[in-house]
Amino acid sequence: RRAAEACATSGGAAVEVVAAPLGGEPYPVNRLRNLARRKVNTTHMLVSDVDFLPSRGLRAAVKEETRWLRNERLALVVPAFQRRGGKCSTIDACRKKLEPVAETVPGRFGQLSRCLREGDCIVFQGDNSLTSHSTTDSKRWMGELEVRPIDCFRSNRYEPYVVVRADRRVVPPYDERFVGYGKNKIQHVSHLRRMGFLFAVLPRQFLVHVPHPRSRDKSTWLNSFRTHQAVDRLYDSFLRELDESYGGATRVNLCTYARRMRRPQDADSDAA
Repeated sequence: RRAAEACATSGGAAVEVVAAPLGGEPYPVNRLRNLARRKVNTTHMLVSDVDFLPSRGLRAAVKEETRWLRNERLALVVPAFQRRGGKCSTIDACRKKLEPVAETVPGRFGQLSRCLREGDCIVFQGDNSLTSHSTTDSKRWMGELEVRPIDCFRSNRYEPYVVVRADRRVVPPYDERFVGYGKNKIQHVSHLRRMGFLFAVLPRQFLVHVPHPRSRDKSTWLNSFRTHQAVDRLYDSFLRELDESYGGATRVNLCTYARRMRRPQDADSDAA
């Protein structure tokens, strides 16, 4: 609700779809993302998660980047951070730790800078999955004023939140075989890469993850090796399907590969 209110305050609209799976079924996260997409009536969209708050002015900042937005195959990265809040067992307990949210969760660049400096904020998943957002290069981003193209991915595990065209003829749907926790967002990023999308980082605007209790699907993911295996097999199969459809090449390669292409004489040392 607060994310929707923040979006509305800046002149936008948020689409929220809620479902309650029956019988302990995994949460159909990608199906819900696709349902939400069908309600979008703007030229572009940001598919975020309900536990993120957007910075104030995000929508206006995106609209200003008209030169970049003309590119149909642009994925404009909105850097993601998280507010540290300690462990909490209920939503109410989490909320009490952070109230008033307008003061404790950064909404402007200066607030984010201070929160990072004081150690109350970190890069999203920076404490458990460094490669998930390291390609954004948040340290460099802090000093930037213009959109920066991403030359290469530091990891195939990079899964940024991106602004893309809302046109379903241009941007593929999320694969609904991915349910519950694990690989449900990165599969879409991988799809965009194989389609030849350009990735670039939006300056001065961001998303902030707000602490909440661990979900049932996250607990299953952390405690079930069988679940990991099943998701990994599905993701490997999905990547093979992409290879068959688009070939193995991507517009944005891994940084190690990109360095080899620029300096083939260093290939042996890079591999070492």
